Amino acid sequence: MTTAVYSYEVAWTSQLAGVFIIGTSTIGGTDTLGGDFGNNTFDEITPDVMSCDITSGRDSDLSSMQQGMCTLILKDPTGKYNPENASSTLNGKLLPLRPVRVKATFSGTDYGLFYGYISRIEYDPEARQSTIEAVDLFEWLSTYSPSIGTVTNYTVSQIIGLILDSIGWTDPTLRSIETGGNVIPSWSADGNTTSLGLIQTLLSIDLGIFFISKSGVATYKTRNIFYSNEAAVATISGSLSSSLKTSVEKDKIINGQYALRTGGVATFATNTESRKAYGYRNGSPVTSAQFESDTAAASFANFVVALNGTPRSPTRNIALINRDDTTLTQQLTREIGDMVNVTESTGSTSFKGRVQGMRHSISNAGTLHTTNIMVQKVVLSVFTIGVSVLDGVDVIGY
Repeated sequence: MTTAVYSYEVAWTSQLAGVFIIGTSTIGGTDTLGGDFGNNTFDEITPDVMSCDITSGRDSDLSSMQQGMCTLILKDPTGKYNPENASSTLNGKLLPLRPVRVKATFSGTDYGLFYGYISRIEYDPEARQSTIEAVDLFEWLSTYSPSIGTVTNYTVSQIIGLILDSIGWTDPTLRSIETGGNVIPSWSADGNTTSLGLIQTLLSIDLGIFFISKSGVATYKTRNIFYSNEAAVATISGSLSSSLKTSVEKDKIINGQYALRTGGVATFATNTESRKAYGYRNGSPVTSAQFESDTAAASFANFVVALNGTPRSPTRNIALINRDDTTLTQQLTREIGDMVNVTESTGSTSFKGRVQGMRHSISNAGTLHTTNIMVQKVVLSVFTIGVSVLDGVDVIGY
C-alpha cells in the first residue's frame, strides 16, 4: 500500500465579530454571513481521528448537486469532544458551524479533500468515541435568503458572483467562476429565496454546474465547458480500479421537452429517433422568465432532448484503493467535472465520461484509502469554435 499523510483540522475559535447569526442579526444590517470565511486558525485533531468518510456530487447531470458531507469518527476515552464535559479543554468550543478541513500530503504536494462546517457533534461514552459531522458551503447557501437589486443582461456567472458576495464568500482563492453562461434579461433577489435556491433556478435553464470542490472552492462551470469535447485528463483502467458496474436505464431518457419564456411562445422539442426506439419520455416542463428570448427557450428544449435521447446512465462504484503511487495520485487529484476515460478488459468496457460524484473513505490510521467515483458517459458534445470539426459529431448548443 502507498500512503499519504492525512490532516484533520477544526477552527474551534472561528466565531468572528460581524458574523451573521440567524435569529440575532438583522437583514440588511452590517453583519456578514459567515464572516471572513478564509481567515481561520485551525487546530489539529489528527491524532484522535480513527476514520473519515466524505461524499460529494450527484448521480447524473439530470440531478442537482448534493451538499458535500464529511463524517469523522474520533477516539475519545476522556470525553474531550463531549459537549457536556465542563472539564474538557474544548469546553465552550464544541459548537456547530466551526470550520473543518481535511487534507492529504503525498510526494510533497498538499491535496484538499474537504472544507466545510460542523453540523453535529455526538459523544458515545460506551464506545469511548465521538462523531463529528460536517457539511460544505451549501449549508450557508441554503439558509440565507439575500436581497439583491435588479441587474439587467447579466450572465449566470456574474449573478452567481453576486450571490456569493452576498454571503461574504469573497476570497478569490475560494472561488472559481467560469465566465459566461446564459444572459439573463432581468434578475433580482427579494429576500424570499435562499442563495442555493437562486443558483439552482438559474442552472435549471443554464445547464451549467455549481459545486464546492474538495478544497472548499465554490465552482461554476458553464455548459459549454462542461459539455465540451475536451481531452480526458486521466484513464481509469481495470488494473487500477475494482467494483465497476455499467448500466442503462429507461428512466434517464428524455426525448420530449417543453420550454417557455414567461410571456413568450412555447416550444416542444422532440427526438424522433429516440421516441421510435424508447417510446414517449418527456422531461419536466420548464417555464422561466430567465430565458433571454423565445429562441433561447427553444434551443434549451432541443439541447435537452439531443443530450438525453440516448441512454447514458452513470458507471457506478469505480473503486480505487491506494495500492500504489499511480492509484493514490488518481484518488487525490480527481474532481467533480473531470473528463476521464474508463476501461476494463473483462467486459471490454471503454468509454469517455465526466466525474459526477465521489466518496472517500479513509481508515486504519490513514493506511487504507478507498475512493468510489461516479462517471457518466459523454454521448453529446457542444460544438466549440477552434476545437470541433465541421460535419463531426458535436452539436451547436444553445
